[in-house]
Amino acid sequence: MKTELSEQKKKGPSKLEKISFGLGDFSGNGIFTFVSTYLMFFYTDAAKLDLGAIGMILLAGRTVDAVFSPVMGFIVDRTNTRFGKCRPFLAAGILPVCFLMCALFYSPSAFSEQGKILYAAMIYVLFSLLYAFINVPYSTMLTVLSSSQDERIVFNLFKNVGANCGGIFVTACTLWLVNELGNSKRQGFMLAAILFGTIFLCCSLACAVNVVERVKPEKGLQKWGILQSLKTAKDNRHWLVLCGVQFLSLTYMMVRNQGTLYYTKYYLGQEELSSLFLSIMPLASVAVAFVLPSIARKKGMRFCVRSGNILWCTAMAGTWAAGKNVLAAVIFHIAASIGWAMATGMIFVMLSQVIDYSQWKTGVRPQGFLTSMIALVQKLGVACSGYICALVLKLGGYQAGNAGGVETLFAIRMNFAGIPLMLSAAAIVLISFYTLDEQYPKIERELNQRHGV
Repeated sequence: MKTELSEQKKKGPSKLEKISFGLGDFSGNGIFTFVSTYLMFFYTDAAKLDLGAIGMILLAGRTVDAVFSPVMGFIVDRTNTRFGKCRPFLAAGILPVCFLMCALFYSPSAFSEQGKILYAAMIYVLFSLLYAFINVPYSTMLTVLSSSQDERIVFNLFKNVGANCGGIFVTACTLWLVNELGNSKRQGFMLAAILFGTIFLCCSLACAVNVVERVKPEKGLQKWGILQSLKTAKDNRHWLVLCGVQFLSLTYMMVRNQGTLYYTKYYLGQEELSSLFLSIMPLASVAVAFVLPSIARKKGMRFCVRSGNILWCTAMAGTWAAGKNVLAAVIFHIAASIGWAMATGMIFVMLSQVIDYSQWKTGVRPQGFLTSMIALVQKLGVACSGYICALVLKLGGYQAGNAGGVETLFAIRMNFAGIPLMLSAAAIVLISFYTLDEQYPKIERELNQRHGV
């Protein structure tokens, strides 16, 4: 096995491996996009659940996911099998995740209102736990596929393209499938979920089978406790900055995404535009993914995050000023999508940098734990976004099918542009404290010397 891995290291990653790694995020982000974008709409307009209950269900499930993520990261760090640290979890967890995704979009008509809420809460909590079971290992995988910064950037390109193609696939097809497959929204969402689940299952299994984990911990450093992992994290300033930026980024993006269906249907008065709006962001991210590595190499990771957020803020202000001008709203949404792609496209390469920084500074490499804590703050952001979005709609007096009041329309605009603008501005300030770009060449060189590379 050692000889085989050594040969694979010499040859470098194959094209099949890179494509398979991208398929892993085609599946992972496809599942995430389907659930995070459409579940709230399914609950309000198909299952007809109470908005207050929906907000609590989304908050509870996403908080459980967030809290379990560090536990999962610690488990990944303590796992060493002949198949690697990450792949076994992806292979074992993807089938139940896809099954529970389908169960989320089923609302038992025979149940009482309270019964439907209890069912929804139980399934969403179970789904959230199992999603963390596969998502944390997959997110950690980039740090163990190669020790080369350039190879990681290439893997990250395939990851970004796969993730955004998964998002495009879901947002472009969902409402069409719902209308074509079912006699009602309730039935249509269920059948669409079954189709998506089958496709995502196959993609994740291809990733688990074809990728190779090459990076091993330094000798004698395979084991460390949770307290040491926590101390390592606390002392890593760059990692703390990255956590804060990711929390803000996921919160503002998900508030906007969840607000899109309401914005197009009730504010612009053209529900069919929702698929276009939701597809533009991943399409822009695919296009940006091919030029972003070159920008990152020349200007650094911090430049990408800051510039992307500045463009996002500009687009949010423009969207608010555009009012009901559909053409202007689409143009500003394209600009926002490019900004989002720039702001978040190199996050997992930056995560690899901060993990290398921890190893270089302390001799400890808790990659699973540090990755899972990033996942925790991302999921807390997603959890907060669901609660914020539902709360703002409730304060605005939203009722399904009747959202024409001034206060309701203001609430819908706040979810789509106002809140995302404020949170992105905070991210611009925070990323200024990330200064690892200047240090990293020295860190990479010295770590390679330790490994004899």
